[in-house]
Amino acid sequence: MQSTLWRVLAFVARHRYLTLFLLTFGAAVAAFFMIDIGEAAPPNFINEIIVTNLTEPITMQFLPDGRMLVVGHLGTIWVVQPGATHIDPVPFLQLTNISNNSSENGVFSITLDPNFTQNQQYYLFYTSASPLADRVSRFTANGSTTNLNTEQRSECALRFRS
Repeated sequence: MQSTLWRVLAFVARHRYLTLFLLTFGAAVAAFFMIDIGEAAPPNFINEIIVTNLTEPITMQFLPDGRMLVVGHLGTIWVVQPGATHIDPVPFLQLTNISNNSSENGVFSITLDPNFTQNQQYYLFYTSASPLADRVSRFTANGSTTNLNTEQRSECALRFRS
């Protein structure tokens, strides 16, 4: 039983995007059969573009002061000020040791430390280029930027054979 569970978890970890696609596709198919195609959007629905000029955004995180961090798959984290429709000119973080040689590499998520307001720390889950491995790292922000030298790496969650 436990061996099977670990094999499933290992497959999901190696094939994140395939798993995400299958889950999304399954949800879309289920939604298709539950929604009347002829039905229009509710009258109070607003379709609005909030921010433009982003490259492969994958997630966002709001800071306690209202700024929004937008995380790019290729290693850039942008800052959007409250009420703004554009990103700040200087990135919050630009990772340099990031693997982006496949759709299953890159940055995947960001989480603020519970004491972010006091310590300015946050965590990223990403694939490093050297060594080629998935990792969770802690960074410390300084205002609207982050110095790469503040990175505290975890042990590699997964290491791939070349």
